[in-house]
Amino acid sequence: MTIHLNLKLNRKHLLIILIVTAMIVGTLFANSRQDARAATFGSTEDAIAIAAAHPAFVPVLAANPDYTVAAYDTGLSYGIWRVQFWDGDGEEIGWADVSVAKSRVYSYECTWGLTEDQRWTRKDQLIDVVAADPDVRELVGDPHDRDIWIDYNGWTKMWYLYIEAGIDSIYVGVKVDSVNPLDFENPRVDMIYFAKVKAYSEWEQDQQARAIAIAFANTEVAAALRDHDGWTTETERTGDATWLVKFKVDDTVLAEVSVDLATGEIVEMQIQ
Repeated sequence: MTIHLNLKLNRKHLLIILIVTAMIVGTLFANSRQDARAATFGSTEDAIAIAAAHPAFVPVLAANPDYTVAAYDTGLSYGIWRVQFWDGDGEEIGWADVSVAKSRVYSYECTWGLTEDQRWTRKDQLIDVVAADPDVRELVGDPHDRDIWIDYNGWTKMWYLYIEAGIDSIYVGVKVDSVNPLDFENPRVDMIYFAKVKAYSEWEQDQQARAIAIAFANTEVAAALRDHDGWTTETERTGDATWLVKFKVDDTVLAEVSVDLATGEIVEMQIQ
C-alpha cells in the first residue's frame, strides 16, 4: 500500500516537472522569437523615432509638446509597426505604419491642429488664391471685399475659407501639395461648398412641416379633425414645390390636401 502511494506521488511530481519545463521552454522560445524579430524588424523605440521624424508629424508634435505615443508590432511578415500619437488631452493626433528595417513610413493619418495664429499667417495668400479662381469671383465677387474666416482640416488635408455673403455664403476648399500645410506648396481651389444649403433629409422635413401647417390651418380641415383623437399625417412630394398631405385615423383618410409651397396656398382639397 505504501509503495503504491509513492508511485502516485512520483507520477504527480513528474507531471508538474513536465508542465513547468514546457512553460520554461515555451517562454524561452517565445523570447527568442521576439529577440530575433526585434533584431530583424526593430523595436518600439525605433518605430516611434521614425514616425516622429516624418515631416507630417514634426510640426504637429512640436506644437503639442505634451503629446504621448505608443506603438506595437503588428506581427505582419512585412515587419510593420503601428505608431499612435495623442495630444496632452488624450485626443488622437494621428497614426503611422512604419517599417523599421526600411526606415520608412508606409502610410499615415495626421490631424493638424493649427493654432489660430498659424492659420492666419496664410490669410493673404489664401485670399489671393481664392480671388484668382473664376468660379469664386463669379459667385461672390472679389473675396478681398468680404468677411473671411479661415480653418485647416487635418483629416481632409485642406484649407477652408468661409466667405460671408448672407444666404449665399460659401466655403472654399484649397488644397496644397506640401505635407506641412504651412509650407503652402502649389495651393489651388479644390471645392466650393454652399454654406447655407441643407441636407436633403433636413430640407424634406422642413417642407413636410410647412405643408402640414398650411393644410391644417384651413378651417374645413380643422373641422374634419376636431372630433377625432390620435389622427396622423402622411406627406408625399408630388412636384417641385407641391405636396399632398393626408390626415388619417388608422387607415381611414379624413382629408387630403394638395399644397403649393411656392405660393403657400392650397391647390386642391378633399374632405371625407
